Amino acid sequence: MWFFRSPFIVFGEDGLSHLEQVTGRRAFIVTDAVMQKLGYVQKVQDRLAIAGIISAYFEEVEPEPSLKTVHACARAISDFEPDWVVGLRGEAPA
Repeated sequence: MWFFRSPFIVFGEDGLSHLEQVTGRRAFIVTDAVMQKLGYVQKVQDRLAIAGIISAYFEEVEPEPSLKTVHACARAISDFEPDWVVGLRGEAPA
């Protein structure tokens, strides 16, 4: 059985600054290859490092993710055992 407790969602232009205030030891970033290549994953990791949190990421998410991708990401998250999971995505096309 899976249990999720999500007390809040932070998003928007100043969303990254909130990462400096989170507590924990480990965070896992879920994103796609474009966000990683554009440097946004590193920006998130830099903010988490300010909070003393080590991080890892999964960059294989495609639009309309397949069940195979979901399972691969879930395994990576489980192996890393994070306190936080950070979803990082770009703007949706207009």
